[in-house]
Amino acid sequence: MQNSLAVFLVVSLALTSACTFDYIPAETFPRETLPLPEEIARKFEVPELGLADAEIQRLETTSAYRKFSFEIPGHDLDVKGELYQSLTGEALRKPLVIIHPILSGRYLLSRILSRWLCEEGFHALIVFREGNIMDLGVDVESWEETTVLAIRKMRAAAHVASKLDFVDENRIGAIGVSLGAIRGTIFAAVEPIVKAHVLCMPGDNVANIVSVSTEKRVRRFRENYLETRGIDVAEFHRRIDGSFTLNPGDYAKYVERERVMMVLALHDETVPVNEGFSLYDKIGHPELVAIPSGHYSAALFLPKIFPEMVRALRERLNINAEEIEPR
Repeated sequence: MQNSLAVFLVVSLALTSACTFDYIPAETFPRETLPLPEEIARKFEVPELGLADAEIQRLETTSAYRKFSFEIPGHDLDVKGELYQSLTGEALRKPLVIIHPILSGRYLLSRILSRWLCEEGFHALIVFREGNIMDLGVDVESWEETTVLAIRKMRAAAHVASKLDFVDENRIGAIGVSLGAIRGTIFAAVEPIVKAHVLCMPGDNVANIVSVSTEKRVRRFRENYLETRGIDVAEFHRRIDGSFTLNPGDYAKYVERERVMMVLALHDETVPVNEGFSLYDKIGHPELVAIPSGHYSAALFLPKIFPEMVRALRERLNINAEEIEPR
C-alpha cells in the first residue's frame, strides 16, 4: 500500500507538473448567516453520547499514526468507522478532521487523506457509509432518510471523538469529496462544534446533478430507474425534487462563509461544475480553489491542492505552523 501510494504521488506530480490551479480568496461583502430553524435541528438530533458508548480497538501502528476501529453500536445509529491518531509533533491534544466518504468504493481516498492529515499533525476519523444510494433497486424516495441518517452518524461520531483525551475538542474540521461534500454542506449547517469545512466538488441541487451526471454508476442507476418505472428524465427529476429536501443550496444560508473552502473541477461532468458554482454563490463566495480537470482526474491534483486544504484547516482552527513539529 505504501509503495502504491508513493507511485501515485510521483505519477500525479509528473502529470500535473505543467498545470496549476486558480486560487480565489473569499469575498468580504456583508453576508448574513441565518440561524438554523428548530424544525431542521430536530431532524438531525443525536442522543447524548460519551466514550462509554463507543468501542475503539487498535488495528495498526506506524511512525505517523495509530489506526483504530471506531464503533458506536445501537442508539438507532450503529456507527462504524476508522480513527487515525496522529503521532506527529509533541502536542498532547491535536485537532481532529472528520472525513465524509465518496459515493462508493473501499475508502481508499478517505484513508489516503487520513494518513496525510496525520503527518500534518491532525487526527482523522472516517465514518463508513450506510450502503450505496445508487444501488439498483433503491428508490429515490428513500434518499432523504438515508441522508439524514448519514449526517446524524457523522454528528454522533464527532461528538464522541471530541471527548478523547488526545483530541482538542475546540479544533475540529471536516473534509468532504463529491457525495461527501454534498452531505458535508448539510453537516456544516447543522453541526456547530465543527469550525472548518473543505468541500471538494459539491453541488447545489441533487435532482439537477443526478438527472444529467455522466458518472457510470449514476448513469446506470438513472437508466435502470427510467426503464423499470416507464418514466422519462423529466419525471425522474420531478420525483427526486419532490421527495428530497436536503439540497445543499437550500442549506447554504445556514453555513458561515468564513468556515468554508471549496474546491471545484472546471471540467466536472459527474457533479456538473455549474452546480458547484451555484452552491459557491449561495454560500457567499467562500475561499475557492479551481482546478483544470474533470471529476476523477481531479485526483491527480490532490498532492498539489492538499497543502491548500491543510492551510485552510489551520487558519480556521487557529493552528500555528510552529505547533506542529515533525517527530
